[in-house]
Amino acid sequence: FFFRASESYAASGKCSFEEWEKIFLPLAGIEGKVLEEEVPGRSKYNIDYFVRYKRRHPEKLVLLHYNGNARDPRDHTGNFFAGHWIYYQGCRITRDVPSGGGETEIHVEDPTLFRVNIGRYEDRNEDIGLCMIGEDGKLDWNRSEQVQLISADVDRKAIRVKRGCYGTRPRAFPANRSWAAAHVAEGPWGTQSNLMWFYNYSPLCPRDPEGRACVDVLVEDVASHFLSGGDLECFDGLEFDVLHHIMGRPFSGGRDADTDGDGRPDNGWMNGINYYGIGVYEFCRRLRGRLGEEKIIQADGQSVNNQRCFGLLNGIESEGWPSLADREVDDWSGGINRHLFWNQNARRPVLNYIN
Repeated sequence: FFFRASESYAASGKCSFEEWEKIFLPLAGIEGKVLEEEVPGRSKYNIDYFVRYKRRHPEKLVLLHYNGNARDPRDHTGNFFAGHWIYYQGCRITRDVPSGGGETEIHVEDPTLFRVNIGRYEDRNEDIGLCMIGEDGKLDWNRSEQVQLISADVDRKAIRVKRGCYGTRPRAFPANRSWAAAHVAEGPWGTQSNLMWFYNYSPLCPRDPEGRACVDVLVEDVASHFLSGGDLECFDGLEFDVLHHIMGRPFSGGRDADTDGDGRPDNGWMNGINYYGIGVYEFCRRLRGRLGEEKIIQADGQSVNNQRCFGLLNGIESEGWPSLADREVDDWSGGINRHLFWNQNARRPVLNYIN
Protein backbone atom coordinates (compact mmCIF):
# COMPACT_ATOMS: atom_id res chain seq x y z
CA PHE A 1 0.00 0.00 0.00
CA PHE A 2 1.01 3.62 -0.35
CA PHE A 3 3.12 5.29 2.32
CA ARG A 4 3.64 9.02 2.93
CA ALA A 5 3.39 10.16 -0.68
CA SER A 6 -0.35 10.07 -0.04
CA GLU A 7 0.19 12.62 2.74
CA SER A 8 2.41 15.03 0.83
CA TYR A 9 0.27 15.02 -2.32
CA ALA A 10 -2.83 15.88 -0.32
CA ALA A 11 -1.09 18.53 1.80
CA SER A 12 0.30 20.32 -1.25
CA GLY A 13 -3.15 21.68 -2.16
CA LYS A 14 -2.31 21.11 -5.82
CA CYS A 15 -4.57 18.10 -6.31
CA SER A 16 -8.34 18.03 -6.14
CA PHE A 17 -9.68 15.16 -4.06
CA GLU A 18 -10.73 13.34 -7.23
CA GLU A 19 -7.25 13.62 -8.74
CA TRP A 20 -5.59 12.53 -5.51
CA GLU A 21 -8.02 9.63 -5.03
CA LYS A 22 -7.28 8.30 -8.51
CA ILE A 23 -3.53 8.26 -7.82
CA PHE A 24 -3.86 6.28 -4.58
CA LEU A 25 -6.59 3.78 -5.44
CA PRO A 26 -4.57 1.03 -7.19
CA LEU A 27 -3.02 -0.47 -4.03
CA ALA A 28 -4.49 -1.74 -0.77
CA GLY A 29 -4.57 1.60 1.06
CA ILE A 30 -2.63 4.58 2.36
CA GLU A 31 -0.66 5.80 5.38
CA GLY A 32 0.38 9.33 6.23
CA LYS A 33 0.30 12.27 8.61
CA VAL A 34 -2.96 14.14 8.96
CA LEU A 35 -2.27 15.75 12.35
CA GLU A 36 0.20 18.50 13.27
CA GLU A 37 2.44 16.86 15.86
CA GLU A 38 5.46 17.01 13.54
CA VAL A 39 4.77 18.76 10.25
CA PRO A 40 2.72 21.98 10.32
CA GLY A 41 -0.14 22.28 7.85
CA ARG A 42 -0.85 18.55 7.56
CA SER A 43 -4.43 18.78 8.81
CA LYS A 44 -5.65 21.48 6.42
CA TYR A 45 -6.47 19.08 3.57
CA ASN A 46 -5.31 15.70 4.84
CA ILE A 47 -8.00 14.90 7.40
CA ASP A 48 -10.71 15.55 4.84
CA TYR A 49 -8.96 13.66 2.03
CA PHE A 50 -8.09 10.59 4.13
CA VAL A 51 -11.54 10.40 5.76
CA ARG A 52 -13.35 10.71 2.42
CA TYR A 53 -11.05 8.08 0.91
CA LYS A 54 -11.85 5.61 3.71
CA ARG A 55 -15.58 6.24 3.64
CA ARG A 56 -15.77 5.87 -0.14
CA HIS A 57 -13.54 2.77 -0.09
CA PRO A 58 -14.07 0.95 3.22
CA GLU A 59 -12.11 -2.06 1.94
CA LYS A 60 -8.92 0.05 1.77
CA LEU A 61 -6.50 0.25 4.71
CA VAL A 62 -6.02 3.77 6.12
CA LEU A 63 -3.42 4.39 8.82
CA LEU A 64 -2.20 7.49 10.61
CA HIS A 65 1.57 8.11 10.77
CA TYR A 66 2.38 9.68 14.15
CA ASN A 67 5.59 10.56 16.00
CA GLY A 68 5.79 8.47 19.16
CA ASN A 69 8.76 10.17 20.84
CA ALA A 70 7.88 13.82 20.80
CA ARG A 71 5.63 16.55 19.46
CA ASP A 72 5.70 20.14 18.31
CA PRO A 73 4.80 22.17 21.42
CA ARG A 74 2.58 24.34 19.22
CA ASP A 75 0.26 21.36 18.60
CA HIS A 76 -2.63 21.04 21.08
CA THR A 77 -0.53 20.76 24.23
CA GLY A 78 -3.12 22.40 26.48
CA ASN A 79 -3.86 19.21 28.44
CA PHE A 80 -0.18 18.54 29.04
CA PHE A 81 1.62 19.80 32.13
CA ALA A 82 5.10 21.39 32.13
CA GLY A 83 6.47 18.35 33.97
CA HIS A 84 5.16 15.98 31.30
CA TRP A 85 8.13 16.85 29.07
CA ILE A 86 11.74 15.71 29.51
CA TYR A 87 14.42 18.28 30.32
CA TYR A 88 18.19 18.03 30.31
CA GLN A 89 20.00 18.52 33.59
CA GLY A 90 19.55 22.15 34.59
CA CYS A 91 20.83 24.58 37.17
CA ARG A 92 19.74 27.24 39.65
CA ILE A 93 18.88 30.78 38.65
CA THR A 94 21.25 33.01 40.62
CA ARG A 95 19.55 36.42 40.41
CA ASP A 96 15.92 37.47 40.73
CA VAL A 97 14.00 37.29 37.44
CA PRO A 98 11.18 39.84 36.95
CA SER A 99 7.79 38.89 35.55
CA GLY A 100 7.95 41.20 32.53
CA GLY A 101 7.52 40.02 28.96
CA GLY A 102 9.73 40.52 25.92
CA GLU A 103 13.38 39.55 26.35
CA THR A 104 15.10 38.99 29.69
CA GLU A 105 18.64 38.23 30.78
CA ILE A 106 18.71 35.40 33.30
CA HIS A 107 21.78 34.67 35.40
CA VAL A 108 22.38 30.97 35.95
CA GLU A 109 24.91 28.73 37.65
CA ASP A 110 26.04 27.03 34.43
CA PRO A 111 25.29 28.69 31.07
CA THR A 112 27.12 25.88 29.21
CA LEU A 113 24.02 23.73 29.77
CA PHE A 114 22.12 25.72 27.11
CA ARG A 115 22.66 25.44 23.37
CA VAL A 116 22.18 27.60 20.29
CA ASN A 117 22.38 26.48 16.63
CA ILE A 118 21.14 22.96 17.24
CA GLY A 119 18.69 20.72 15.39
CA ARG A 120 18.73 18.92 12.10
CA TYR A 121 19.74 22.07 10.25
CA GLU A 122 21.82 23.56 13.09
CA ASP A 123 19.74 26.75 12.95
CA ARG A 124 17.55 26.51 16.07
CA ASN A 125 18.00 27.56 19.68
CA GLU A 126 16.73 25.49 22.57
CA ASP A 127 13.45 25.88 24.39
CA ILE A 128 13.89 26.17 28.15
CA GLY A 129 11.62 25.49 31.09
CA LEU A 130 11.83 27.76 34.14
CA CYS A 131 10.32 26.62 37.42
CA MET A 132 10.38 27.11 41.16
CA ILE A 133 12.20 24.74 43.50
CA GLY A 134 9.90 23.32 46.17
CA GLU A 135 10.58 23.08 49.89
CA ASP A 136 11.41 19.39 49.35
CA GLY A 137 14.13 20.34 46.84
CA LYS A 138 12.19 18.93 43.91
CA LEU A 139 11.32 20.96 40.84
CA ASP A 140 7.85 22.50 41.07
CA TRP A 141 6.54 22.55 37.50
CA ASN A 142 3.20 23.85 38.77
CA ARG A 143 4.96 27.22 39.01
CA SER A 144 6.73 27.46 35.69
CA GLU A 145 7.18 29.27 32.38
CA GLN A 146 8.42 28.25 28.94
CA VAL A 147 10.98 30.47 27.20
CA GLN A 148 13.09 30.40 24.04
CA LEU A 149 16.86 30.80 24.21
CA ILE A 150 18.32 33.75 22.31
CA SER A 151 21.96 33.62 23.43
CA ALA A 152 24.26 32.32 26.17
CA ASP A 153 27.13 34.30 27.71
CA VAL A 154 29.51 31.90 29.44
CA ASP A 155 31.77 34.59 30.87
CA ARG A 156 28.90 36.49 32.49
CA LYS A 157 27.04 33.30 33.43
CA ALA A 158 23.87 34.55 31.79
CA ILE A 159 21.38 33.55 29.11
CA ARG A 160 19.04 35.82 27.18
CA VAL A 161 15.56 34.45 26.51
CA LYS A 162 12.22 35.33 24.96
CA ARG A 163 9.58 35.22 27.68
CA GLY A 164 6.12 33.65 27.96
CA CYS A 165 6.31 31.18 25.07
CA TYR A 166 3.97 28.32 24.07
CA GLY A 167 0.94 29.69 25.87
CA THR A 168 2.67 30.41 29.18
CA ARG A 169 2.82 33.75 30.97
CA PRO A 170 5.95 35.48 32.27
CA ARG A 171 6.30 35.16 36.01
CA ALA A 172 8.85 36.19 38.64
CA PHE A 173 11.51 33.70 39.74
CA PRO A 174 13.50 34.37 42.92
CA ALA A 175 17.26 33.84 42.99
CA ASN A 176 18.55 30.45 44.20
CA ARG A 177 15.00 29.09 44.56
CA SER A 178 14.37 28.73 40.83
CA TRP A 179 15.57 26.38 38.10
CA ALA A 180 16.28 26.54 34.37
CA ALA A 181 16.53 23.46 32.14
CA ALA A 182 16.55 22.93 28.37
CA HIS A 183 14.03 20.63 26.74
CA VAL A 184 15.16 17.30 25.34
CA ALA A 185 14.10 17.75 21.73
CA GLU A 186 14.42 16.27 18.25
CA GLY A 187 13.99 17.56 14.70
CA PRO A 188 12.88 19.77 13.23
CA TRP A 189 11.87 17.27 10.53
CA GLY A 190 11.36 19.92 7.86
CA THR A 191 12.44 23.48 7.20
CA GLN A 192 9.03 24.81 8.32
CA SER A 193 8.84 22.52 11.35
CA ASN A 194 9.67 23.18 14.98
CA LEU A 195 11.87 21.48 17.54
CA MET A 196 9.80 18.69 19.11
CA TRP A 197 9.64 18.13 22.87
CA PHE A 198 10.12 14.59 24.19
CA TYR A 199 7.29 13.01 26.17
CA ASN A 200 8.27 11.95 29.68
CA TYR A 201 7.04 8.35 29.54
CA SER A 202 8.61 7.46 32.89
CA PRO A 203 6.03 6.55 35.56
CA LEU A 204 8.23 8.59 37.92
CA CYS A 205 7.67 11.82 35.96
CA PRO A 206 6.19 14.83 37.75
CA ARG A 207 2.39 14.79 38.05
CA ASP A 208 0.00 17.59 37.19
CA PRO A 209 -2.41 19.08 39.77
CA GLU A 210 -4.92 16.30 38.95
CA GLY A 211 -2.29 13.65 39.66
CA ARG A 212 -1.82 12.68 36.01
CA ALA A 213 1.47 11.51 34.51
CA CYS A 214 2.35 12.19 30.88
CA VAL A 215 1.14 8.71 29.83
CA ASP A 216 -2.29 9.39 31.32
CA VAL A 217 -2.75 12.48 29.18
CA LEU A 218 -1.14 11.07 26.02
CA VAL A 219 -3.32 7.94 25.96
CA GLU A 220 -6.49 10.01 26.05
CA ASP A 221 -5.12 12.53 23.57
CA VAL A 222 -4.30 9.89 20.94
CA ALA A 223 -7.39 7.76 21.59
CA SER A 224 -9.74 10.74 21.25
CA HIS A 225 -9.02 10.90 17.51
CA PHE A 226 -10.07 7.26 16.92
CA LEU A 227 -12.98 6.79 19.31
CA SER A 228 -16.59 7.49 18.39
CA GLY A 229 -16.97 11.12 17.40
CA GLY A 230 -13.25 11.58 16.82
CA ASP A 231 -11.97 13.17 13.62
CA LEU A 232 -10.24 9.90 12.62
CA GLU A 233 -12.80 7.41 13.90
CA CYS A 234 -13.08 5.72 10.50
CA PHE A 235 -9.31 5.09 10.26
CA ASP A 236 -8.11 1.51 10.65
CA GLY A 237 -5.41 2.56 13.13
CA LEU A 238 -2.01 4.15 13.35
CA GLU A 239 1.74 3.60 13.19
CA PHE A 240 4.04 5.25 15.72
CA ASP A 241 7.21 6.51 14.13
CA VAL A 242 10.33 6.42 16.36
CA LEU A 243 8.73 5.07 19.52
CA HIS A 244 11.88 4.25 21.48
CA HIS A 245 12.46 1.82 24.33
CA ILE A 246 15.45 3.80 25.63
CA MET A 247 15.15 7.55 25.80
CA GLY A 248 17.05 9.40 23.08
CA ARG A 249 19.03 12.61 23.63
CA PRO A 250 19.59 13.89 20.09
CA PHE A 251 21.36 17.16 20.89
CA SER A 252 22.71 16.33 24.33
CA GLY A 253 26.23 17.65 23.90
CA GLY A 254 27.26 15.53 26.86
CA ARG A 255 24.24 16.46 28.98
CA ASP A 256 22.03 13.92 30.70
CA ALA A 257 18.29 14.17 31.30
CA ASP A 258 16.15 14.33 34.43
CA THR A 259 12.91 12.33 34.21
CA ASP A 260 11.76 12.20 37.85
CA GLY A 261 11.94 15.96 38.50
CA ASP A 262 14.48 15.87 41.31
CA GLY A 263 16.96 18.08 39.45
CA ARG A 264 19.50 15.27 39.07
CA PRO A 265 20.19 13.46 35.77
CA ASP A 266 18.97 9.89 35.37
CA ASN A 267 18.27 9.40 31.62
CA GLY A 268 15.13 7.47 32.46
CA TRP A 269 16.91 4.87 34.61
CA MET A 270 16.64 4.32 38.37
CA ASN A 271 18.51 1.63 40.29
CA GLY A 272 19.36 -0.12 37.04
CA ILE A 273 15.75 -0.17 35.85
CA ASN A 274 14.69 1.49 32.58
CA TYR A 275 11.59 3.28 33.80
CA TYR A 276 11.28 5.16 30.51
CA GLY A 277 10.91 1.85 28.63
CA ILE A 278 8.40 0.63 31.21
CA GLY A 279 6.39 3.79 30.56
CA VAL A 280 6.42 3.25 26.79
CA TYR A 281 5.10 -0.28 27.30
CA GLU A 282 2.41 1.02 29.67
CA PHE A 283 1.39 3.65 27.12
CA CYS A 284 0.91 1.00 24.42
CA ARG A 285 -0.91 -1.33 26.81
CA ARG A 286 -3.36 1.33 27.86
CA LEU A 287 -3.85 2.67 24.34
CA ARG A 288 -4.69 -0.86 23.18
CA GLY A 289 -7.24 -1.03 25.97
CA ARG A 290 -8.83 2.27 24.88
CA LEU A 291 -8.90 1.47 21.15
CA GLY A 292 -9.83 -2.21 21.43
CA GLU A 293 -8.64 -5.09 19.30
CA GLU A 294 -10.14 -3.89 16.02
CA LYS A 295 -7.81 -0.92 15.54
CA ILE A 296 -4.33 -1.54 14.15
CA ILE A 297 -1.47 -0.16 16.29
CA GLN A 298 2.05 -0.41 14.89
CA ALA A 299 5.41 1.15 15.75
CA ASP A 300 8.96 1.21 14.43
CA GLY A 301 10.74 -2.06 15.09
CA GLN A 302 13.92 -2.14 13.03
CA SER A 303 16.38 -1.66 15.90
CA VAL A 304 16.88 -2.89 19.46
CA ASN A 305 16.15 0.65 20.67
CA ASN A 306 12.58 0.53 19.38
CA GLN A 307 9.60 -0.30 21.61
CA ARG A 308 9.30 -3.78 23.16
CA CYS A 309 5.52 -4.02 23.06
CA PHE A 310 5.25 -7.56 21.73
CA GLY A 311 1.73 -8.90 21.95
CA LEU A 312 0.22 -5.43 22.24
CA LEU A 313 0.98 -4.16 18.75
CA ASN A 314 -0.15 -5.59 15.42
CA GLY A 315 3.38 -5.33 14.04
CA ILE A 316 6.12 -2.97 13.00
CA GLU A 317 7.45 -0.54 10.47
CA SER A 318 10.96 -1.57 9.45
CA GLU A 319 12.96 1.24 7.87
CA GLY A 320 15.23 -1.07 5.93
CA TRP A 321 15.37 -4.85 6.10
CA PRO A 322 16.53 -6.13 8.48
CA SER A 323 17.95 -2.70 9.36
CA LEU A 324 19.37 0.41 7.76
CA ALA A 325 22.78 -0.44 9.18
CA ASP A 326 22.98 -3.90 7.55
CA ARG A 327 24.25 -3.00 4.07
CA GLU A 328 24.78 -6.58 2.96
CA VAL A 329 21.08 -7.34 2.81
CA ASP A 330 19.37 -3.96 3.04
CA ASP A 331 18.54 -2.29 -0.29
CA TRP A 332 17.66 1.24 0.76
CA SER A 333 18.90 2.84 -2.48
CA GLY A 334 15.66 2.07 -4.27
CA GLY A 335 13.63 4.10 -1.79
CA ILE A 336 11.64 1.07 -0.62
CA ASN A 337 10.16 1.20 2.86
CA ARG A 338 8.58 -1.87 4.40
CA HIS A 339 5.89 -2.59 6.94
CA LEU A 340 5.27 -5.89 8.68
CA PHE A 341 1.96 -6.26 10.47
CA TRP A 342 -0.28 -9.01 11.77
CA ASN A 343 -3.15 -9.87 9.48
CA GLN A 344 -6.06 -10.53 11.84
CA ASN A 345 -7.94 -12.63 9.28
CA ALA A 346 -5.07 -14.76 8.00
CA ARG A 347 -3.49 -14.96 11.49
CA ARG A 348 -0.05 -14.59 9.95
CA PRO A 349 2.47 -11.81 9.33
CA VAL A 350 2.06 -9.99 6.04
CA LEU A 351 4.94 -8.04 4.49
CA ASN A 352 3.81 -4.88 2.73
CA TYR A 353 6.04 -3.04 0.30
CA ILE A 354 5.56 0.71 0.34
CA ASN A 355 7.10 3.26 -1.98
